[in-house]
Amino acid sequence: MRKNNSKPKLTLTENFVFKSIFGSNTDILIDLLNSFPSFQGDKKIIDLTILNPEIPKGKLSEKLSILDIKAEDRSGNQFIIEMQTLGHKNFDKRILYYWSKVYSSNLKRGYKYEKLKKVYSFNFLDFNLLGKSKDFLSTFQILEAKHNFPLTDELEINIIELGKFFKGINDLKSNLDFWLFALKESENPDGKEMKTLVKKNPKIKKAITHFKEMSEADLKREEI
Repeated sequence: MRKNNSKPKLTLTENFVFKSIFGSNTDILIDLLNSFPSFQGDKKIIDLTILNPEIPKGKLSEKLSILDIKAEDRSGNQFIIEMQTLGHKNFDKRILYYWSKVYSSNLKRGYKYEKLKKVYSFNFLDFNLLGKSKDFLSTFQILEAKHNFPLTDELEINIIELGKFFKGINDLKSNLDFWLFALKESENPDGKEMKTLVKKNPKIKKAITHFKEMSEADLKREEI
């Protein structure tokens, strides 16, 4: 039987839940990424290969563990996607360090620099990191300080702060809005608003279906 002090219900913002769903369903991950401004029009992602679909044993109980999703498109560009609920004061450095590791790993000894490919970093944060911005989405590149032109387009870091996303169901306009609302409201997957939302996007419906299956399995384990 489930005890009174049992753990809270699962949510899509828990890193192992996020990776379990988006790291094993390429179509869902592509739809999420294509909701960002960088992938509109002819820049849409057509195909992705998820490079690390497994969740290492022993990681589920580690709240600060890195359960990222690494993916690659048909051009060799790489993607780092991560959900984190707990931050620290050097989290910005952590993001940059992790991006640099993936970027540098593309170049094997003896290869030319032209072999390096663009690396996109997507950091979904269930805490506020950027005090200077009220926007829920911040996109960073390397820009010339005076004239604001990029040194290269091979670095793109996206920080998504869910705590700054306040839109209600009737205010949602873009596919990114739909996805962020789904992430924030996942505690109530059978609620009226979620039922309205899943009708707007079949990939969100698929993600919520998988999430509900995970939640039901977790509940059964607690009842044993």
